[in-house]
Parts: sequence; structure tokens; C-alpha cells
Amino acid sequence: MRKIINATKPFVLSILHDAMMIVCILAPVLMGFAFRFLVPLLEKMLCQYFYLPQIIAPYYILFDLLLAIMTPIMFCFSGVLVMLEEFDNGTAKYYFVTPVGKSGYLKSRLILPALMAFIYDLLLLTIFTVSGLDPLMIITFSICGVLMAVLCALLVVAFAKNKMAGMALIKLCGILLVGIPVVYFVTSPIQYLFSPLPSFWMAKISLTGNYLFIFPTVITSSIIIMGLYKRFTVKKVS
Repeated sequence: MRKIINATKPFVLSILHDAMMIVCILAPVLMGFAFRFLVPLLEKMLCQYFYLPQIIAPYYILFDLLLAIMTPIMFCFSGVLVMLEEFDNGTAKYYFVTPVGKSGYLKSRLILPALMAFIYDLLLLTIFTVSGLDPLMIITFSICGVLMAVLCALLVVAFAKNKMAGMALIKLCGILLVGIPVVYFVTSPIQYLFSPLPSFWMAKISLTGNYLFIFPTVITSSIIIMGLYKRFTVKKVS
């Protein structure tokens, strides 16, 4: 554990000295503020204009779900950016051959940020929930959000050979969220073609309020994470 903590120190310093990484951490606060105050204001204006009782309100929980996912993703991507930089300058290769190893390196750059992201997620969802999530749903969303963040982060570091390729993969990670609109807007059984995506089951939780859907969320996330972890352990960094 001491080796992992020592490996974490330069990681934290890298984040504090990079404006882009700080933005990754602060962006969810701005997102939460917009969802909590601007979305209801927009709803009020639209209802007055179209003379309807509600327009966006039935989908408020989608904004909470998006915040629950994007908060840990942005937090973990700060760690991903550090790792990509270390891939490029050769620092990562140094850690791999030290007692820290690939496993310890990954924990210091990804698992610890994920744990901090979980607490961060709980806090922001409690403050900025638009739909009025209860504490149990906030915890559920936060757990699922962190799993999604770890999955996305591992996808990038497992396949990116350099920072440029990593940035492209970060953009492609948005595809993994396609399960959310599918659940809400595709009513036929064809929607289950997207069931291997954790985001599909997260949307099921938000739509039905059924906490049992956390199990397929965890299972699908864990299967993909384990596969990506194996890919990372055999990855060669120049």
C-alpha cells in the first residue's frame, strides 16, 4: 500500500499543475448547477410558451443520471490524461518494472480516483438532484456511475498507444452511453440488443425505479472491466 501511495503523489501533483485536468474535476459542478437551476427555468418558459403543464419534467431523472455518470467519468479522465502523458514520456514503463508493477500503477492512477469520484458523485447528486432523488437512489446511481467511469477509463488506457490516440478514444466513449436513450425512446423488444451495455441497465433503474437492475449493471460492467484489465496487463508501453 505504501508503494501505491508513493506512486500516487506525482499523479496528484500532475493534476494540480494542469489546467485541463482541473477543469475535468470542476466541470461536473457547473453541469450540476445548470441541471438544477437552468433546466427547471427552461421547463417553465417552454410550458408557458406552449401552454402545456409539463414538457421536460418527466425526464428530469435523466439529467440526474447523466450527472451521476459524467461526474466520475470526468474525475477518472483526469487520471487517464496523466497516464497517457506518462505513456508518451516513458514514465509508465518505469513504474511497470518497479515493485509497484502494472497492477499498483493502475490502482494509483485509476482506482483511487474512482473511490474519490464516488464520494464526489454522492455529494453533487445530493446538492443538484433535479428530480428529487432519494438517498438510496443517489447511492445506486453513484455506484453505477463509478463502474461506468472505470470502464471508460480502462478502455482508453488499454488500447491507446499514445496521448493522441487516447484523446480520440475518450471522444468515442460517448458511444457507451447509447443504452440510455434506447431504453427511453425504443419501446420494442429490439432495445435488448443493447443490454450488454451497462448504461442500458442504468437507464432501466431510472425509468422503473427497480433497484434489482443494479445487478445486471454490475455484472455487465464487471465483465467488460475484467476484459479490459487483462488487455492492459499485456499491453506494451514504449
